[in-house]
Amino acid sequence: MKTNDEYLKENRIIYFHIAEENDFPDDDGEGWANWNDIIDQQRVNWILREMLTGVLVANGKCTEYDSKKYIDALVEKQLTGKEQSENFFSQQKCNRCGGTLKGGRTMSRMNTDCLCLECAEAEKQHPDYQKAVEAEIAAIRNGNRNFEGIGYNPNGDSIMKIKINQKCLVKVGKNEVEVTVKAQTAKGWLVETAKGRTFPVNDPARFILPEAEVVLTEPESTATPETENVTPQPENPVKSSSGKPSMLEAAVEALKRSGKPMNVKEIIAAMIDANLWEPGPGRTPHLSLSSTIQRNLKKPNSQLPIKKSEERGKFEYTGEAK
Repeated sequence: MKTNDEYLKENRIIYFHIAEENDFPDDDGEGWANWNDIIDQQRVNWILREMLTGVLVANGKCTEYDSKKYIDALVEKQLTGKEQSENFFSQQKCNRCGGTLKGGRTMSRMNTDCLCLECAEAEKQHPDYQKAVEAEIAAIRNGNRNFEGIGYNPNGDSIMKIKINQKCLVKVGKNEVEVTVKAQTAKGWLVETAKGRTFPVNDPARFILPEAEVVLTEPESTATPETENVTPQPENPVKSSSGKPSMLEAAVEALKRSGKPMNVKEIIAAMIDANLWEPGPGRTPHLSLSSTIQRNLKKPNSQLPIKKSEERGKFEYTGEAK
């Protein structure tokens, strides 16, 4: 329990931060004198914290949920001058994504990282997030107001990306085996190979996940009464922002030029050989292409001129909209 003098010191710091946030940095202290004379400084502390929270949220400095940590760091900075607090307020980039902190900042619930508000929201999806929150609450109840968190496990980001029925590669010794994730177990995941063999994978680092899917955006119909009876032609997939063909558009063109069914690895090779598409840093473009084609084929009224071939695991060009 803090003494009245300790609350008095803290309240003075909070008061002048309120003045600064309200663009009154030259406050001569006359306003503070009114608060200083109040006997119950614990009550004053609660009132001033509420006032500062409102201003900080309005100015985009933090969220209401994270305001306590933010204000504690402000007070700690002036009371102790800790280097950690200095870094929190002076650094320009988010510790997690490297992006700007101009839109607001807050401290991680898992460690002492300074996060942008977008990363703070994403952190809530981490599998250890609730555990981190409970540990912090327990620490505060035990009087530890400088709890540094349970630690951030970056493997949690991979865990969140591993989905049931997802196709990916798994490291097996020196090899990489293509599998389908069948189920999540108490220790990890159960995966199945193309030949139907199942085995457990408990270490998320063994997974090599596909690149982000490329989604085909279907253009809206612009039919007029004069053109309603005209046979529609297949729509081209939307080009990427760079003007170059997307992975999906390049795949359509490669199948069209080939004139025969191909599997996704053959399509990728044909795309590269014909200079239709350049691979990125991802190691599994064939998995990305496969899931993208499958996703677009399942769409109602799909305009994708590709269909599954009778030959297992292959696709072919149809030459017309589905």
